[in-house]
Amino acid sequence: MIVLIGAAADGVAAAVDGFFHGRAYLIALFGSTLTGVGVCFTAWQIKLGGRRYEIEQGWKRSELVRSYLSQMTSDPNIALTLRILDWRGGPAQIPAPFQPLFDAIDRAPARPFWHASPPAKGYFDINWDRFVTSLKVMRDPDWRSADMFTYRSCFDSFCTFLQAVADDVRAISVSPSEYADLSFYCHRVMFPKDAAREDHPQAGAILRKYIEEYYNDRTYRVIARIAEEYAKEHDEDCPVPSIVYPELFISEGPPGRRARLYRAIRRQLGIAQPTD
Repeated sequence: MIVLIGAAADGVAAAVDGFFHGRAYLIALFGSTLTGVGVCFTAWQIKLGGRRYEIEQGWKRSELVRSYLSQMTSDPNIALTLRILDWRGGPAQIPAPFQPLFDAIDRAPARPFWHASPPAKGYFDINWDRFVTSLKVMRDPDWRSADMFTYRSCFDSFCTFLQAVADDVRAISVSPSEYADLSFYCHRVMFPKDAAREDHPQAGAILRKYIEEYYNDRTYRVIARIAEEYAKEHDEDCPVPSIVYPELFISEGPPGRRARLYRAIRRQLGIAQPTD
């Protein structure tokens, strides 16, 4: 009897000990689970915060890009340069700071040939050849004339604008594709056409030398990268900056380039086109 009572007591003690040990295990397991959940929650918050930061930075970049692109129409000097690069001829409004120079011509006994018949008060006719001549690094003897002085000064405003764009692309990682509205004009800086809509490589060389002389090589590289966006969207006859001037794209790899760019590269290298 005494033996049975002792055995029962040992069994109760073991059960009680097992209960408390099991409870401790459950508590430890529950604590570890809570810790894991806390770590996951913290990681999720960090990831969410990072995504919010990226979105906020994207909005800020977009705001900055829009503020710069608005200068393309609000700044009369830049607007005139864009008109010249696009039209290469025809009437254009004279920016206010240069109007007195043209007023002096109107008061003169004889008008120069390039302003013989102005289209209207406050306007003049774009002369593509004189525009290009005005941008030679070694200034033309006629650089003080009203039109050449206006051309050169307005192109300086445009280059200052491009310099700001280049600084943004480098400093805050703005993608050249975000400046798509500017891509056409950057392409025309690199591959201009004359008044007869013919390619004018000599003008392109003069514009490039002007930018690299008075600004810097990196600015011209950014112009090339923005111009590349225009080339991606147009036909096979559109010059591709990365093919014509590969030295400007040394740091860029081929991923993301469209199939037509690969075809153009294959043609230039004499590689057979793949067949379907």
